[in-house]
Amino acid sequence: MRGEFRGWPLYLALAWMAAVAAYGLGFAGTARPSLFEGLLALLAALVPLALLGAAARLEAQVAALMAALDETRARLAALEAKLPEATAPPKSALPVELKALTAQIRRLEGAMTQRDAPPRAPTVPKAPARPKPAPEPQPALPMDQPEADAPLTPSDVVIALNFPTDANDTRGFLALKKAVQTPELAQLLQAAEDVLNALAECGVYTDDLTPAPATPTAWRAFAKGTRDASVAGVGGVTTEAPLAAVTAQWDGDEVFRDNADHIKRRFDVVLTEFCKTANDPELLALADTRTGRAFQILARVSGMVTAPA
Repeated sequence: MRGEFRGWPLYLALAWMAAVAAYGLGFAGTARPSLFEGLLALLAALVPLALLGAAARLEAQVAALMAALDETRARLAALEAKLPEATAPPKSALPVELKALTAQIRRLEGAMTQRDAPPRAPTVPKAPARPKPAPEPQPALPMDQPEADAPLTPSDVVIALNFPTDANDTRGFLALKKAVQTPELAQLLQAAEDVLNALAECGVYTDDLTPAPATPTAWRAFAKGTRDASVAGVGGVTTEAPLAAVTAQWDGDEVFRDNADHIKRRFDVVLTEFCKTANDPELLALADTRTGRAFQILARVSGMVTAPA
């Protein structure tokens, strides 16, 4: 039998053996017991010993479980001590939630539609004609400015890919509205929204990143398909902490990888078209937008570009 006798089971076993021995010695000088009596005596001696052995083994298992429970409690206490630091309220991924910005664009468009609708003619009694007063000009809505119908410029693309800074960023909303009318930009903006939120969940905020700017030549070569060391500066994010956090997310989250691959493809398409009309300062401004910074760190983590020298 495995296990060891310890504590009270050992003492009870010794006491029982002594009692059985004394009982047997008492019959030693009397008549010889029958076979049935001998078997009964043997069972009476062994069965209690087996039960005491099982009790001893159970006691050892309970002691091991209690030790494991104490160790678990100690680890839990250590985790609770670190919990306040780990549960500090996260910063917002963007100054304003993108969904709220989209809702405001829709409200402004609704207001424009109502304003442009012809007014309902009031029913009044006929009277002698009088000169009609000149209508008072209505204040222009942010989305009803002449620039809203102007062609999309490289500056508009840069502002849209950086997203509006707050609810009062009229220029940002205007650029965003113009950009989403282009399918390629609309797809990139949606992909950027998903990735920026995912990056925020792992503690990486593009506003905090300070990538080393690549040269316009490197960006233009990258847009043409170059992927060797000459365009390594495109992956300009070199800070270890955000790179480690995004790498862990890349390795462990398949949905994150799919979203990251999607924004890389969309950004590559937009960059190729952007380089055809943008000058060098506009190209560098595009790379420094929130969308551009997200692309740079993902390009590094995924191995799309190598680490800059």
